[in-house]
Amino acid sequence: MEVSHGPTLIDHNLLLSDCAGRLCTQGLAFVHNLIMGSFTYVENGGHL
Repeated sequence: MEVSHGPTLIDHNLLLSDCAGRLCTQGLAFVHNLIMGSFTYVENGGHL
């Protein structure tokens, strides 16, 4: 998820990778997902 300027709903997904996501935003809600990997939070805009 890239930078977001408001509440964002992530629902009904299969996230099956070792790294399920790299998050560099706030205000995310994960609902009704199957998540098998980990998440990484990247601060300060986090260009990868």
